[in-house]
Amino acid sequence: AIVDFLDGLALASDPHSSKCLVPRADSPEGALRRAKALEIAELINSGIQPHQNLSTMKTIKVALDPAGGAADVDGKGYVVAKIRAGLQACEKLVATSAGLFAVGNEVSIADVCIIPQLYGARRFGIDLSTYPMLLRVEKACEGLECFRSAHADAQADAELAQ
Repeated sequence: AIVDFLDGLALASDPHSSKCLVPRADSPEGALRRAKALEIAELINSGIQPHQNLSTMKTIKVALDPAGGAADVDGKGYVVAKIRAGLQACEKLVATSAGLFAVGNEVSIADVCIIPQLYGARRFGIDLSTYPMLLRVEKACEGLECFRSAHADAQADAELAQ
């Protein structure tokens, strides 16, 4: 909803702009791109990303072992399984709608969500070679300054592996 709001503000300030993260539904093709971009973004936003939070892993351990001896509860394994399942679903969606980017030939909210999720997957040691469409999208996004400057490793407080 917030992205729609921000896109609306941008459109109000420049009605002729084509720069929207959520594709416009101004044609049947546009409506389909819009639906796909939002579907991919929501899959990542609610179906993958929350599972990788430390608080979620701790909650899983407590739920499975309320006595607190959760040493043998594999929170990371749970997260890895959820990320893999989500990326597989995302790969299938992108395969049906991709152009240069996840949903056609313009950057959308789908790309904005995919790139940091791939970064997160790598943090958990997930082999991404089984997601060629997502990697192709990542490569296209890496060519854009906005993605390079927003990358987690490019931030002033980034803790880079030595």
